[in-house]
Amino acid sequence: MVRRRLLILSAILLLIWIAGMFVFHTTLEGYLHMFLLLATNSALFCIVREEKEKRADEQIG
Repeated sequence: MVRRRLLILSAILLLIWIAGMFVFHTTLEGYLHMFLLLATNSALFCIVREEKEKRADEQIG
């Protein structure tokens, strides 16, 4: 459930990032916008990976 929500949020952020590339592609704001969205997206994938590891540990132990 948590994983699905995070993946949906990640997909939405990716769409915003793509839209931001077209709007701000040459300005400093654009680079900041892309960096922040990529950092957020990376953090979400790290959270998903930790959740997977936690579930695997719970199933083993």
